[in-house]
Amino acid sequence: MISSLIQRLPRQFTKFCIVGSSSMVIDLGLLFILVQLARHHYQAQIAVDPNLGVFVIPTVAKIFSFAAAVTNGYYWNRRWTFARASRKRIRYQYTQFVLVNVVGMGINLLAMNRSMVLLKHLSLGIPDNILYLPATILAVAVSVFWNFFANKHWTFS
Repeated sequence: MISSLIQRLPRQFTKFCIVGSSSMVIDLGLLFILVQLARHHYQAQIAVDPNLGVFVIPTVAKIFSFAAAVTNGYYWNRRWTFARASRKRIRYQYTQFVLVNVVGMGINLLAMNRSMVLLKHLSLGIPDNILYLPATILAVAVSVFWNFFANKHWTFS
């Protein structure tokens, strides 16, 4: 039994990462669109306070892109990654999935904001208006392990 669990773990993690990659495309794509629309709409305010465009707008947009990505992740993880897991009621299981991902988003937002500060201080030549994109990728690398193990052992147990 333990050997079958150990054999299944890399396969589940790979599937989880594939689903996560599709969610990340949704997250980054929607994040980019929302940030560009907000920056266009709030140009005058950004001229007065550049931090609005660099930090505030991407953080708020991330909340909306996150919601779309989580819904995608739940659907595919339930149907494919953890298809053998016990079937709880969808509403209950989706709530668990969202709670795990809200904690993951907290980890992700903290890591994204810290990464933006780090990347800005490293003076890598990344323009301020797209600094949030590489920072988001770094943040995902931090939060993926929390999301996988919490969902495997709680949501889809």
